Amino acid sequence: MKTTRFQLRKKTFSQTVRPWLFGGVGLAALGTLFYGLANLGPKRVVPPSSVVTSADDPAMMRWSAEIDALERVYRQGAQATLLNREARAALERAIEKQKELLRTFAKAGLDQSTRLTRLETERADIQARENAPEIERLQLEGEKLLSAGKLAESETQLREALRLQKEINVSPASSRHKNYVRETALNQAMAAVEAAPLRQAKEDALLAARQATQEQRWADALTAYTAARDTQARINREYGRTRYADLFEADRLSAEIESLNAAGIATEIQSKAKAGDAALAAERATEAAALYSAAGALQLKINQNYSRSRFVSAQLTESLEVKRQTALSFDLAASISHL
Repeated sequence: MKTTRFQLRKKTFSQTVRPWLFGGVGLAALGTLFYGLANLGPKRVVPPSSVVTSADDPAMMRWSAEIDALERVYRQGAQATLLNREARAALERAIEKQKELLRTFAKAGLDQSTRLTRLETERADIQARENAPEIERLQLEGEKLLSAGKLAESETQLREALRLQKEINVSPASSRHKNYVRETALNQAMAAVEAAPLRQAKEDALLAARQATQEQRWADALTAYTAARDTQARINREYGRTRYADLFEADRLSAEIESLNAAGIATEIQSKAKAGDAALAAERATEAAALYSAAGALQLKINQNYSRSRFVSAQLTESLEVKRQTALSFDLAASISHL
């Protein structure tokens, strides 16, 4: 009887505790899994205590002494006219080791940073001194080729000169080796290479315009002068800092265009003035006065509407007016003479 009662209690206790037991085991398993996932992947490496050190750390001082030795090798070679390969290699190695020193020792100090700046400046100075003669040669050669009309060859020379000069100007080199004026001149020369075809087109149009003017092909001359003026205006607008920009040339071409526009009127003025002279010589005074008056009106039109034309003439206007008044007084003068 007691055994049955004990077994019953044991069964009841087991049924009551089992869920709690399984729950605890599950929570422990989840906790273990979470901890494992949280610690997966790369871990932050804690640098050794020697990395962050004082400025007089023995390890850093030994490192600095190696750089000093490399710098001495460089200094010995730098005394020669041309820097030899060994000295150049020593300078490059010194710069790399100095960079590594600053990366390794967080408290290396201002002196170490200053030394890196000094070494990099000296390296840039060496490069600038070596490139300066080449830049000058390329610039002179490029400008000669440009003047000769060899645009492709000129562009190659000038572009390389500009690249080398820009490298110097943006490098840590000393200011005495930098030349911003030359960089500006090379940029302008490059722009001149781009503008050269436009200039040639303008010259061709101008030549055609002058030829048409000599042959009195006024329509063709007007078209050619207009093309030349428009091309010059484009050069002035897009390449205003080149040697081909010329505001006065654009104004002069505009004046030529106005002259051509007024050329037909000028021819008509000349024709009417001659007819007036003939009519007055034939004692047709009234007809002559009318012709002079028409010619004067046309000349006034040129003076007002084509002010930059070569046919503008206040003197001719006055002369035609004098002739008109002379024609009007012709009959009266003849009567006075008869009396």
